[in-house]
Amino acid sequence: MRINNGYSTFAKTISRFCGRPRAFTFALTVVIVWILTGPIFNFSDTWQLVINDGTTIITFLMVFLIQNTQNRDTGAIQLKLDELIRATRGAQNALLDLEKLEEENLVEFKMKYQALVASARNSISQGSFIPTHPSHHLNLTALFYKSLHLFGLGKRHFDTKSHEYYLLK
Repeated sequence: MRINNGYSTFAKTISRFCGRPRAFTFALTVVIVWILTGPIFNFSDTWQLVINDGTTIITFLMVFLIQNTQNRDTGAIQLKLDELIRATRGAQNALLDLEKLEEENLVEFKMKYQALVASARNSISQGSFIPTHPSHHLNLTALFYKSLHLFGLGKRHFDTKSHEYYLLK
């Protein structure tokens, strides 16, 4: 456990440093110095080998550091999304841990959502209105209509009997 914490801390530190403009400036400076020293070393094979070996080694090591950081960040984002799904009324709890499903299952989910989007867009093109109450089973159309309203492309109507919002084309 101690080794993993040390590696994780090291990976975070290096990833933060390498993602900053200073690191790019440093790398660019190294390349410029290497180019400028070419005439001094008569553009020899050794001169070329220095930059080739250096960049290969650094790239090889950076792959592991970046992957570690990316895995940790992705895991944290997944946990946050899972909590949002769990806490949202009307959300499908089947979407929790979706990233652990096999590719075939992900394709099935994607096809269902694409069908919902196509249906919502079809309703829009026909000028019909769709209820956007949060208690509806799947509220993708509501999100789409709300975004239309934000951009001034739809008018919002509140039905006092059903306590639901509608957006009219």
